[in-house]
Amino acid sequence: MRNLIILPITGLLILFVKTAIGQSGTSYFYYYKNKKIPLELNTDYAYVVLEPGISSEAHLSNYLLPDVEINKFSQSQVSKTLKTGNSTETRTSEYRAEIKLSKRLSYAEWMQQLKNNPEVTLVAPYFKSETNEKIGLSNYFYVKLRSESDFDLLLKMAEQTGIEIVGQNRFMPRWYTLKCTKNSSYNALQAANLFHETGQFYTSEPELLNDNLIDAAVEDVSLNMDKMEELVPNDDLYGSQWGLNNTGQYGGKIGTDINAEDAWDVTRGDVSVVVAVLDDGIEMNHPDLQKNVSGNGFDAYNGTTPSLVRGNHGTACAGIVAARQNNIGVSGVAPKVKLNSVSVFFGYSGWQVFADGINWAWQNGADVISNSWGASSGSFSSILDDALANALTYGRGGLGTVLVFSSGNANGAVGYPANSISTILAVGSMSPCGERKTPSSCDREYWWGSNFGSQLDVIAPGVLIPTTDRQGSVGYASGDYTTRFNGTSSACPHVAGVAALVLSSNPNLTVEEVSDIIEQSAQKVGNYNYGNKSDRPNGTWNDEVGYGLVDAYAAVQLAQTGQACQDDLVVDKNVSNKATDVQAANQTLTATNVIKKKGSATYSAGNAVLLQSGFHAKNGSLFHAYNGACGSTQSSTKVRVANYSSESGEVVAPEVVPSDLSATVNKELTIYPNPVEGSLFIRSSDAVAYHVSLYSSTGEQLVDIDLKDQLNELDINQFSPGIYFLHLFNTTLGELTIEKVIIR
Repeated sequence: MRNLIILPITGLLILFVKTAIGQSGTSYFYYYKNKKIPLELNTDYAYVVLEPGISSEAHLSNYLLPDVEINKFSQSQVSKTLKTGNSTETRTSEYRAEIKLSKRLSYAEWMQQLKNNPEVTLVAPYFKSETNEKIGLSNYFYVKLRSESDFDLLLKMAEQTGIEIVGQNRFMPRWYTLKCTKNSSYNALQAANLFHETGQFYTSEPELLNDNLIDAAVEDVSLNMDKMEELVPNDDLYGSQWGLNNTGQYGGKIGTDINAEDAWDVTRGDVSVVVAVLDDGIEMNHPDLQKNVSGNGFDAYNGTTPSLVRGNHGTACAGIVAARQNNIGVSGVAPKVKLNSVSVFFGYSGWQVFADGINWAWQNGADVISNSWGASSGSFSSILDDALANALTYGRGGLGTVLVFSSGNANGAVGYPANSISTILAVGSMSPCGERKTPSSCDREYWWGSNFGSQLDVIAPGVLIPTTDRQGSVGYASGDYTTRFNGTSSACPHVAGVAALVLSSNPNLTVEEVSDIIEQSAQKVGNYNYGNKSDRPNGTWNDEVGYGLVDAYAAVQLAQTGQACQDDLVVDKNVSNKATDVQAANQTLTATNVIKKKGSATYSAGNAVLLQSGFHAKNGSLFHAYNGACGSTQSSTKVRVANYSSESGEVVAPEVVPSDLSATVNKELTIYPNPVEGSLFIRSSDAVAYHVSLYSSTGEQLVDIDLKDQLNELDINQFSPGIYFLHLFNTTLGELTIEKVIIR
């Protein structure tokens, strides 16, 4: 056992605050993944823990100065959610409050005033980050042991610092929650950093209180249903659900939807598939949801069953996933799957609450967890990361629970937790016109811009979305439905519903396979330039919209056919405008289909991809073929093509394909070295004329020359490292070979 390291005590909280404010060089931070995450003081607020006996907001107000305001008041439920066998906490009913301060005093003076209040046990500062103006610091922090046998280390250090051990996380036994009291030498931020810096523990982090985890914009406006086209299903508001069937509602672009109706011809969801909605609670007796609700759910804030309803948001999200079809109101994306309600308290919770909700959901049978929250929280958490990793690894009997998160509505980078683990599906939102941000060519009044960037996976409908609402007058609108549920909060459950349809079609898929299918089948909507990216293997991708708009029909088709990889495969189904087709075979893939303008197809086979009579990749489409059997890493990209027109840019197979086409081309050409630095050599077995073009991964033509010698040298020093595509057109035989070239 290593010797316990105790750092010098720096003083009480008020001294900490005074010193910090007086020194311009002082910085605040906490540790996340062994890195310091910076914070700044927010001098408008303070967190107070109250003495026993102060159990109401009205009671507390009697002891405060008139120019301060009680923003929040609640009883701490932390100890109720933990195993308390190893607890050293003195059990009392603990109430806490968020206090808004005036500018009459300096922050240090206000903190001293509060600390001197005889009814206040403990005071803690507030902070802000680059993405959140208000982050509270409670009196709790979390410590993860290196092994369960290290509890004695935790106990010893807690005793030396005057800190109480509240209990052990019920789902993750190496995590403990500790509490600073009036006898402690530190606040929770200082204590968490101290425990981490000893090196005795795996990690430690403060409980940061987030109250900006959902940012849906909802406004109900009466719809003129007489103008809506009567569609099937016959739910009352189905005609306005443009995300499921876009007929031009709100000036939108016809057909810009998730292709739900075609998907329902395959499956409307299986009753064995469960989607947990982790939110502020589903109204489980809602007439459009009740028959699809599974069990009584779980309230992660109190650690108890049943789930509670703390707001309107969860019910709205649940309706998008799985409102009953041909019933009343609206139709869900997966109208026959089951819903499970996992409730949290968005107003004043630490990350452990959300970690417990994730852990409970996957341990209680959730196949998919829909999470329309996070993004602009401004803080990160290792205890939540552990819960997310558990769901992805151990959920569904080891196949992994699918996690879907909203990217956020701040028109900035994808936020946390959507950006924490690559297997999570990070979802952006779009308008009925297929656009991510303002200005939109339609619905200008309601559109703003969802988060985007390198960690965005797909987009889904996210504005003017009709869905279920809390019954009566307590919801977003009067009645049982809202017609204006907006943002990535509404986009996320669309994708969760598609994931449920995918698992209904093939329950044996792993979580990675479900994510791949949703990404591979996405539609290339909007006027965005989609291109190949080295870390995005599932087709062409764009920074603003990811792989594109989710396609429920293409996804369920791929789920049904994509797993049973055949030795030889014939592809004869056309790829429509803006659709994506990904196919693979162990030996030979023969294509006889048409890839229409703006369609995208990626074909691979262990031996050869052959383009037979009828194949036509139209000008403006994207087509790639690879050598690589099912499940293998795609390496050299060879495709044997006949009758390629360099003028039109189209690939057309002839009426008759030579039987030795692949062998002939293989013997004729040698491209080396690959990967390459400096010069690339092209060797031909005879003096056949070739036209050579080099393209970037985004489709930009960089080289366009004729080669007539048997050995040709191509200087590539001028190009940046990356993936390129070399087109070699045999002008004698009318055949094209495409090679993927990696430039170092």
